[in-house]
Amino acid sequence: MNRIDDLFSYGNNEINIFKEEFYLGKICRVYRDSCYLQTDNFSLLKSRVNRNDYLIPNTINYLVVINSASGVYLAEVISSQLNDGTLNHDALMNQEDDSLHPMIQLKLIGIYGNDGFKLSGFNNVGIGDKVYIATAHINELYLSSIEISKSKYSSDDKLCFSNMATTGSSKIQFRISANSLLSNHLMILGATNSGKSTTALSILDQLNKQNVRFILIDPTGEYNESFPETEVEPLILGDNTFLKTGSVTSNEWIMLFNPNTETQENELLSAINELKIAHVQRDEESSIINNGLILKRDNFVSNVEEIIRKDVPTNESFDINKIVGQLTCDEVKEVGKDDNAKYKFDQFKHNNFQWLKDQIQYRLSKTKVGKFFKDIIKNEEINLLDKLSDFEQGEMNKSLYINASKLGKSDDSGKMMIDLICNRILEARTEHKSNNSNYKFTPIILFIDEVHRYALEHDSEGNYSTGLIDIAREGRKYGIFMFLTSQSPKDVPSIVLNQIGTLLVHNLTGRDDLKIISNYFDSSTLNSLSNLGQGEALLTSINLIRDVQLKINPSSLIQNNETPFIGKIKINNQ
Repeated sequence: MNRIDDLFSYGNNEINIFKEEFYLGKICRVYRDSCYLQTDNFSLLKSRVNRNDYLIPNTINYLVVINSASGVYLAEVISSQLNDGTLNHDALMNQEDDSLHPMIQLKLIGIYGNDGFKLSGFNNVGIGDKVYIATAHINELYLSSIEISKSKYSSDDKLCFSNMATTGSSKIQFRISANSLLSNHLMILGATNSGKSTTALSILDQLNKQNVRFILIDPTGEYNESFPETEVEPLILGDNTFLKTGSVTSNEWIMLFNPNTETQENELLSAINELKIAHVQRDEESSIINNGLILKRDNFVSNVEEIIRKDVPTNESFDINKIVGQLTCDEVKEVGKDDNAKYKFDQFKHNNFQWLKDQIQYRLSKTKVGKFFKDIIKNEEINLLDKLSDFEQGEMNKSLYINASKLGKSDDSGKMMIDLICNRILEARTEHKSNNSNYKFTPIILFIDEVHRYALEHDSEGNYSTGLIDIAREGRKYGIFMFLTSQSPKDVPSIVLNQIGTLLVHNLTGRDDLKIISNYFDSSTLNSLSNLGQGEALLTSINLIRDVQLKINPSSLIQNNETPFIGKIKINNQ
């Protein structure tokens, strides 16, 4: 039996009859990246129902199989045309189907093997090879072999969050393993209201059902009712979950308060260090240390310097609400010489510090940032770092939902929080690996919505240097996989995009946004992204043998992101 007959097996001795019902024509041109078929006549492109297959072959975006001497190939129809000319025009108008021979362009996908379809490599079709429309059975076979496995492990569990968006066929469910979707980092892109948040929640729902643990960082509270507490533990920052001030790094303080000069950065960090010293010596009240502050004005410089030169643990906590007070204490200059030098009020420093003090006071008073950071965490309160440690070490069977909405909508607060979480998880896993080279990591999925808001930090030399960047570069080998969304890919650092192996793209119209992802798609596919409807998407991945057009199935979970309707409301019948 010919290999192609395996694909068209139907009943007893009906193989050839069944196969010919799907015949289109023969290959007439062959190129390295595509080929063309010439149809025998126009009637073969008419819509019809063959057995249980609904066929619409006069359009594009459907699959065909090619019977060649080197094997049976799978291809996608990417263009269809009739040549210009009076004869073709007259034949089309007069419905003379036998006189019309449309030309159809095909893009090869793979070649049929023992375990389904695989990449065809250097193999190609030949002129004169017969072409047949793919049946629903062939589509299912193709879907079962769409993943390119690079792992020695496999799983029968598949994520089912969408259907194939194919022409003519009945609904075909798209299935993909969590490993193929996420092992090279996943990013969902799309304009506002294109469906990317719905897609993200559908995927998270599927991951949760398969007990794949994730950390969901939610800056807006959009997902606060999505998952039951029995399955995903909610941590509400500033409400039931807190962080010791001694756990925050210098870089993270700078992210949070965003000083506008390097001098202000140094003054901020100096004030924080002085607060740590005052906290250590809080039981030694004096004319210099009072109410948790180091008082400088009118005190001898030598006496103050003796105190602030003392070593203090970097993880020493302090009262975050005293930063402004300590900066005020630092608005001094040295007056006098040697042992008689004293600190006196400095108007210049006062003026220079005012913007920074206003900035810090605004962050602490207009958000709950001040309530989130504590010098002492009570027993009934949750320590964020302790919970992250338990999760990272696999001591929790549930995923984590981190609700940061009470910290305010400032991007700087979000940058600091995401940087802190990324750094702590990566540091812990790096330490595990250094202590035991054979350490087996439990995978962690790190979900961040609208990531472009939080990834634009760089060091003094202009290089991006946040914890998120480090996860993008190094996370995979430590079992940390990113799941990101963005409506503005042009604002996502290129160093992050370059590490993304899987893109799921909804409607995108911005020229700059399309240019940024142009390396992932050919020009015709890229141009089609602006035509996608709500809930439609294109999936491309280094783990798939081709790009896949999808229609997302919304999850039944609650998501607080509905866009308000403008005008008088009328309920439409569904």
